[in-house]
Amino acid sequence: MLNSSGQRLPEESGRVEQASPGMRPRIGHASWNRPLSRASGSRAGCPPVALSVTLQDGTDRPNRCPGEVSGYDRAVQEDHPTRPTIDMHRTKIDLPQESREKLIELLNARLAEAIDVTMQAKQAHWNVRGPSFFSLHQVFDKVSEEFEEYVDLLAERVAQLGGTVEGAIRLAAKHSVIAEYPLEITGGRAHVDALSTALYSFGRLARQAIAGAEGFDDADTADILTEVSRGTDQLLWLVEAHLQAEV
Repeated sequence: MLNSSGQRLPEESGRVEQASPGMRPRIGHASWNRPLSRASGSRAGCPPVALSVTLQDGTDRPNRCPGEVSGYDRAVQEDHPTRPTIDMHRTKIDLPQESREKLIELLNARLAEAIDVTMQAKQAHWNVRGPSFFSLHQVFDKVSEEFEEYVDLLAERVAQLGGTVEGAIRLAAKHSVIAEYPLEITGGRAHVDALSTALYSFGRLARQAIAGAEGFDDADTADILTEVSRGTDQLLWLVEAHLQAEV
């Protein structure tokens, strides 16, 4: 049996494929492990088809049965991995899917940053030292507790819109744009300055997200983000007040 290039194809399953230019030869692909039919030139169990197809660039690729993954396609998948696409869940919410996809992306971004601020507040809570330790210890813990509620609000809205919540710690660390919390500080004033900076950054991003949600005619998401933004400003006020005196 000859392929489109006039080369004779052996009938055994463990043959070496002829590599196209720029591709390495691959041996014994799963899609070629079925015996060839002498009558039709196809693999057993497959309809009669050509053993190879010519692509637009002039190279040949092994043909396959419907549903098979060929060695050619497997090579492409291995050399060019892509992040898996997660399907949206069905919902009767009366927002277009395209809008919901953008809103979910926006909410997951703010979720990552809310998780980040939650843990930054805990970092301050655990590590603050100095004369004002007790009062700052309590204030920083309040920030963390409030942000845990914001995390839940944002995550549940993602789920309500039919999305997948990206709330894992490693995802939050990867996607948050909040500046990293300094590990070397211990004094109260330094922690107040660092945490207030994180709160300022998150509040600014939350207000930008409100405008984004309104642009997609989603008053409910905008309302949630407004609640989060308003609460963040209040926490910023509580933390910044300590910069008015010696800490």
